[in-house]
Amino acid sequence: MAQIKHKRARIPSLRKNKRVSFLKTFEKMGLGCWGLGGDAYGYITTPDAIKLLDRAYSYGVRFFDLSNLYGAGRAEVIFGEWLAGLSKIKRTTISFVSKAGLLPHSGFEMPTDFSIDSLRIEIQRSCKRLGVEKIPIFLLHS
Repeated sequence: MAQIKHKRARIPSLRKNKRVSFLKTFEKMGLGCWGLGGDAYGYITTPDAIKLLDRAYSYGVRFFDLSNLYGAGRAEVIFGEWLAGLSKIKRTTISFVSKAGLLPHSGFEMPTDFSIDSLRIEIQRSCKRLGVEKIPIFLLHS
Protein backbone atom coordinates (compact mmCIF):
# COMPACT_ATOMS: atom_id res chain seq x y z
CA MET A 1 0.00 0.00 0.00
CA ALA A 2 1.47 3.36 -1.02
CA GLN A 3 2.02 5.94 1.68
CA ILE A 4 0.70 9.43 1.13
CA LYS A 5 3.03 12.13 2.36
CA HIS A 6 1.36 15.21 3.74
CA LYS A 7 3.01 18.58 3.60
CA ARG A 8 3.27 20.30 6.94
CA ALA A 9 0.91 23.25 7.03
CA ARG A 10 2.75 26.56 6.88
CA ILE A 11 1.40 29.21 9.20
CA PRO A 12 1.52 32.56 7.41
CA SER A 13 3.09 35.43 9.26
CA LEU A 14 0.34 37.54 10.75
CA ARG A 15 2.63 40.54 10.71
CA LYS A 16 3.02 40.52 6.91
CA ASN A 17 -0.24 39.01 5.75
CA LYS A 18 -2.71 41.72 4.72
CA ARG A 19 -5.59 39.25 4.64
CA VAL A 20 -5.45 38.99 8.41
CA SER A 21 -4.76 42.64 9.13
CA PHE A 22 -8.20 42.77 10.76
CA LEU A 23 -6.57 41.05 13.76
CA LYS A 24 -5.09 44.41 14.69
CA THR A 25 -8.60 45.57 15.55
CA PHE A 26 -8.79 43.13 18.47
CA GLU A 27 -7.61 44.49 21.78
CA LYS A 28 -7.23 41.00 23.21
CA MET A 29 -7.28 37.56 21.68
CA GLY A 30 -7.32 34.16 23.31
CA LEU A 31 -6.26 30.69 22.32
CA GLY A 32 -8.48 27.69 22.93
CA CYS A 33 -6.17 24.87 24.00
CA TRP A 34 -8.35 21.82 23.36
CA GLY A 35 -6.02 20.83 20.52
CA LEU A 36 -3.05 20.63 22.91
CA GLY A 37 -4.68 17.61 24.52
CA GLY A 38 -3.99 15.58 21.38
CA ASP A 39 -7.24 13.68 21.48
CA ALA A 40 -9.70 15.83 19.55
CA TYR A 41 -7.87 17.13 16.48
CA GLY A 42 -5.05 14.62 16.21
CA TYR A 43 -1.91 14.06 18.21
CA ILE A 44 0.53 16.92 18.75
CA THR A 45 3.94 16.40 20.30
CA THR A 46 4.84 18.36 23.40
CA PRO A 47 7.64 20.28 21.60
CA ASP A 48 5.22 21.24 18.79
CA ALA A 49 2.61 22.29 21.34
CA ILE A 50 5.19 24.48 23.11
CA LYS A 51 6.12 26.04 19.74
CA LEU A 52 2.44 26.73 19.09
CA LEU A 53 2.10 28.50 22.46
CA ASP A 54 5.29 30.49 21.77
CA ARG A 55 3.91 31.49 18.35
CA ALA A 56 0.59 32.56 19.81
CA TYR A 57 2.42 34.64 22.42
CA SER A 58 4.56 36.27 19.73
CA TYR A 59 1.33 37.35 17.98
CA GLY A 60 0.03 38.97 21.13
CA VAL A 61 -2.15 36.21 22.56
CA ARG A 62 -2.16 36.53 26.34
CA PHE A 63 -5.34 34.63 27.25
CA PHE A 64 -5.55 30.84 27.14
CA ASP A 65 -8.60 28.58 27.55
CA LEU A 66 -8.01 25.19 29.20
CA SER A 67 -10.01 22.35 30.70
CA ASN A 68 -9.37 19.27 32.79
CA LEU A 69 -10.91 17.24 29.95
CA TYR A 70 -8.61 18.38 27.14
CA GLY A 71 -6.50 15.28 26.58
CA ALA A 72 -7.47 14.06 30.08
CA GLY A 73 -5.43 16.93 31.54
CA ARG A 74 -2.57 16.80 29.00
CA ALA A 75 -3.32 20.31 27.71
CA GLU A 76 -2.95 21.67 31.25
CA VAL A 77 0.34 19.81 31.74
CA ILE A 78 1.78 21.19 28.50
CA PHE A 79 0.54 24.70 29.25
CA GLY A 80 2.03 24.46 32.74
CA GLU A 81 5.40 23.42 31.30
CA TRP A 82 5.28 26.32 28.87
CA LEU A 83 4.25 28.78 31.58
CA ALA A 84 7.07 27.61 33.86
CA GLY A 85 9.57 28.21 31.07
CA LEU A 86 8.58 31.85 30.62
CA SER A 87 10.41 34.69 32.28
CA LYS A 88 8.78 36.16 35.36
CA ILE A 89 7.94 39.31 33.41
CA LYS A 90 6.22 37.37 30.60
CA ARG A 91 4.30 35.23 33.12
CA THR A 92 2.74 38.38 34.58
CA THR A 93 1.23 39.16 31.15
CA ILE A 94 -0.54 35.80 30.88
CA SER A 95 -4.07 35.04 31.95
CA PHE A 96 -5.81 31.71 31.60
CA VAL A 97 -9.02 29.99 32.42
CA SER A 98 -9.67 26.38 33.23
CA LYS A 99 -12.91 24.62 33.84
CA ALA A 100 -14.46 21.45 35.18
CA GLY A 101 -17.83 19.87 35.73
CA LEU A 102 -18.23 18.16 32.38
CA LEU A 103 -17.29 14.51 32.73
CA PRO A 104 -15.51 12.31 30.17
CA HIS A 105 -17.97 11.28 27.49
CA SER A 106 -18.47 10.27 23.89
CA GLY A 107 -21.36 11.12 21.67
CA PHE A 108 -24.06 13.59 22.54
CA GLU A 109 -24.76 12.52 26.12
CA MET A 110 -22.63 14.80 28.28
CA PRO A 111 -22.75 13.94 31.98
CA THR A 112 -21.79 16.60 34.49
CA ASP A 113 -20.86 16.80 38.15
CA PHE A 114 -21.02 20.29 39.62
CA SER A 115 -20.93 19.17 43.24
CA ILE A 116 -18.65 21.19 45.52
CA ASP A 117 -16.58 18.10 46.37
CA SER A 118 -16.01 17.21 42.72
CA LEU A 119 -15.14 20.78 41.73
CA ARG A 120 -12.74 21.14 44.66
CA ILE A 121 -10.92 17.95 43.62
CA GLU A 122 -10.76 19.01 39.96
CA ILE A 123 -9.45 22.48 40.85
CA GLN A 124 -6.71 20.89 42.96
CA ARG A 125 -5.80 18.50 40.14
CA SER A 126 -5.75 21.32 37.59
CA CYS A 127 -3.51 23.44 39.84
CA LYS A 128 -1.09 20.53 40.15
CA ARG A 129 -1.02 19.88 36.39
CA LEU A 130 -0.56 23.60 35.69
CA GLY A 131 2.08 24.03 38.38
CA VAL A 132 0.23 26.93 39.99
CA GLU A 133 -1.25 27.65 43.40
CA LYS A 134 -4.47 29.09 42.04
CA ILE A 135 -6.36 29.43 38.78
CA PRO A 136 -7.13 33.06 37.85
CA ILE A 137 -10.51 32.25 36.27
CA PHE A 138 -12.43 29.02 36.80
CA LEU A 139 -15.56 28.15 34.85
CA LEU A 140 -18.22 25.48 35.11
CA HIS A 141 -17.86 23.41 31.94
CA SER A 142 -20.99 22.06 30.32
